[in-house]
Amino acid sequence: MTRFALLVALVLCACPSPPTPTPTPPGPAAADAPVGPATCAAVCAHYAALGCPAAQQTAHGVSCETVCANAQAITPWNLACRAVAPTCAAADTCETP
Repeated sequence: MTRFALLVALVLCACPSPPTPTPTPPGPAAADAPVGPATCAAVCAHYAALGCPAAQQTAHGVSCETVCANAQAITPWNLACRAVAPTCAAADTCETP
């Protein structure tokens, strides 16, 4: 009986513990995603990073953020979509059902 108990103890000690999963580092999309709710400032910064013409001032000197704020008052933009759109053209389709 003593040998059996010793054998059981050795077998239990020899069993490896389950591997601990390593966390996956965030990819580029996670790093580019805005933190918190999307704002006109975040959308305009994203437009500038993409090189979208909408990031530039209008011919009358109105900034992107002002245009965005005015649009929000009339026909709200989907800011969360626009702030992460992969292209300028994709940003323009954010409100399309």
